[in-house]
Amino acid sequence: MCVGHHGSTHSSPSSRDYILILVTTSREPSRRTRSFIKELSQTLPYTRVFNRGKRTLVEIARLAAGHNAKFVMIVYEWKANPRRILLYRLNPLLVSSSVDTDQIYRIFASLTISGVKLARESSIGCRIYNPRTIGFSIDKCSSELCFRASEIFLRIYKYYSSREPDVILDFSDNESSTTITVLDGLGRVCGPLIKVVKAEVFE
Repeated sequence: MCVGHHGSTHSSPSSRDYILILVTTSREPSRRTRSFIKELSQTLPYTRVFNRGKRTLVEIARLAAGHNAKFVMIVYEWKANPRRILLYRLNPLLVSSSVDTDQIYRIFASLTISGVKLARESSIGCRIYNPRTIGFSIDKCSSELCFRASEIFLRIYKYYSSREPDVILDFSDNESSTTITVLDGLGRVCGPLIKVVKAEVFE
């Protein structure tokens, strides 16, 4: 297995403790869903996984606010496979003063998934550690679905994009879906492959 590099020097936060996205799942996730979010968090800059357990959405928000995270990603499953990704933008100022989840959270985006392929299931998979910058490849996009899926991540990572990125999100069209492939800076697969059948941006 090849190993990716550890990130390049740039103006983004340099601490490994910095968290942009806190990633978790619905309650009682399958082993496959847990593996999926682990791989995703290892390859997307400034993300961290935590076990949800019995935490409510309000408790998740408090945890995220305690780490100064800007977004919360929750992966829901169907028949033991990842099925939907919900992304919430967090308002940390309201976490301690409100128990109304509609005030604490604002739904930012949603991705409906038809299937995933884990990096460990790919014969050419590589591993990358501590990526700090990200790039986007949308040359193979032609559908509204593909551009909308890429827009979600472009908005989240607008301050962390680079011409020489540590990790690349590659978007491509299929007949009825968009495939997101996570690559390292040399173009090798280093994260999960995600097939998206619906992408929604709510703000």
